Amino acid sequence: AAGGVLNILTQGAPDTPIEVTPRFVFGSNGLRRFQGKATGKVGRHEYLINFNSFWFDGYRDHAFARSNGINAVGRHTLNDKVQITTVFNYFRAPYQFNPSSLDKTTSDTTPTSARSFVQRQGASKKVTQGQGGITLSYRDDRQSADVTVFGMGRTLFNPIPGRIIDLKRKGGGVRGVWSRMVRMGQSTFRITGGTDIEFQSDDRQEFSNGGIPNSEVGKLNNERVFSVLTVGAQELNQHEQVLGIGPFFEVEWSPRPDMILTAGGRYDRYRFKVDDKFLSDGTDDSGSRTMNQFSPMVGVTYKPRPYVALYGVFSTSFQTPTTNELSNQPAQEGGFNPNLNPERLRGFE
Repeated sequence: AAGGVLNILTQGAPDTPIEVTPRFVFGSNGLRRFQGKATGKVGRHEYLINFNSFWFDGYRDHAFARSNGINAVGRHTLNDKVQITTVFNYFRAPYQFNPSSLDKTTSDTTPTSARSFVQRQGASKKVTQGQGGITLSYRDDRQSADVTVFGMGRTLFNPIPGRIIDLKRKGGGVRGVWSRMVRMGQSTFRITGGTDIEFQSDDRQEFSNGGIPNSEVGKLNNERVFSVLTVGAQELNQHEQVLGIGPFFEVEWSPRPDMILTAGGRYDRYRFKVDDKFLSDGTDDSGSRTMNQFSPMVGVTYKPRPYVALYGVFSTSFQTPTTNELSNQPAQEGGFNPNLNPERLRGFE
């Protein structure tokens, strides 16, 4: 955009075969974090592996947490123009207790407490997630191109007050982007175009929450909370699918060295589909929704001095509800909420 860009890059490897960095963090309320990083470069190959293990008792009651994670990045340079990057991430939280909210009076007098109802409902979650991707990149003096393929899987077991959510998710997609610099006399153009294609598939079940035995309230501090929890009658069973496509383009024109004019746009189209598998309630809430929008932007940057930049940009954006939000019906029936619409924004900077 005319105002700049947030560019987040993964740490590069040092010019050594291996460099190992351990890290240990200890804090109040039972905080412990052990981390280790190994990175290096061998010929045209670079790698970075990072793992961490986390424990936390929490400032409040019913706030215990435990997790493990590993991240890995590998790069292989084929030649001076082409590079392949692979990324993998795995995360597992065997338990994350949820102390929930407090009213103002209680938060002032006993801020470390958790409501007894929340504790009796075993409010918590356990999560396992893995994701990975591979990117093929090309660079030369005038143009660049990237193609990325990625996939992910996630399981979630989430007791909340009144309900238990059991979710299994798969997803993935492809992203391609191409950019080229063109000079015409004293003017310079940069043309960028690409598209995102993504899919998501969820198997969602929900059950009534029978809670944990009164004798266990205040005594649980690990994954045992899930074994003593009473899973009640099934209330929801549906398969949710999302397919999205988003082509985009941007043109930067520099009519003179101290000025850049920018214009671009993106068209998003998402199709949400739900298949209701819980038909014993007498209704079939299967259905689909389509959400789409074209989002343009224009901007200008002027640099009267090398260290001074004046800019203005008008932009629009579009964001759909998540499947979690769409499936959260006011009357707790199945299907998707027909009254929940996308977020559409206009902004000037």
